[in-house]
Amino acid sequence: MKKTTVFALLLSLFCNQLSAQLQDDFSDGDFSSDPEWFGDTGKFGVTDEQLQLLDNDPVANNTAYLYLPAPTSNNTATTWEAYIRMDFAPSASNFARLYLSASNPNLSESQEGYYLKAGGISGSDDALELYRQDG
Repeated sequence: MKKTTVFALLLSLFCNQLSAQLQDDFSDGDFSSDPEWFGDTGKFGVTDEQLQLLDNDPVANNTAYLYLPAPTSNNTATTWEAYIRMDFAPSASNFARLYLSASNPNLSESQEGYYLKAGGISGSDDALELYRQDG
């Protein structure tokens, strides 16, 4: 079992004044086209129409992420839908992030954005929390 995995998925990037609809249910069996996802593509795969983290590296502070450039509009309502399943006990150092918007696709660099954090407290105390990231 992987000791530390920070799974981050960037869904929205570079907020623009564009109106667009985007959906990927992974029914095509991959994430390399229609639409194309970017990031640590070698650490993910699609099985039974579900995106899965395949990185079993036990290195502490290991981060794996994918992102999907998705223009959004500040003038209209936006809806995100996602299913997050973790087959491990999340902890303060082993959790998932789902970015709703971010100014930079590289998570190791400074950015502005919003994300949901799943798990990450300790023991059986897990939460789903909304965060704003500044820098």
